[in-house]
Amino acid sequence: MKKNLHERVVMSLSLSFALTCATLQASAAAPSNTFQDMDQDADERVSKDEFMAYGKNLKETAGKPFDEAAAGASFDKRDTDQDGYLSPAELAAKKPPQNKKMTLAEQKQKIEAAKKAKAEEEAKKKKEEEKKKEERKRLAEKKKDEKNKSNDDGDDD
Repeated sequence: MKKNLHERVVMSLSLSFALTCATLQASAAAPSNTFQDMDQDADERVSKDEFMAYGKNLKETAGKPFDEAAAGASFDKRDTDQDGYLSPAELAAKKPPQNKKMTLAEQKQKIEAAKKAKAEEEAKKKKEEEKKKEERKRLAEKKKDEKNKSNDDGDDD
């Protein structure tokens, strides 16, 4: 009985090893379809949304947290022509190009651009808040007018 069990274990392990080897050989022989997998709309370029969705799916499948900021930065580094899309060549690049050292003038320009973008965002939020406030005020006045009209109509009786 022990011999029979031993033979089955050895056979099971051998089969498992053979399947593992076959899988590894098949995956090594198959070309990577990463670009095609990312390019959901098949337009021969990968958008930032497609890149992010693919990365998020990979991380979630592996049970790991997805760092959206890091993924976005990775996309931006790879997008060397800064057109908002990755070409097959940009995606296949082994290492994204390293940022060169900026001159003081470039640093100041970058800081000013960031300040301007922040100010524009704050102005936009403020404008939206003012718009909402005006809308609430207008609705309150309309409601007040309707109430007054209703009271006036009631006084006519």
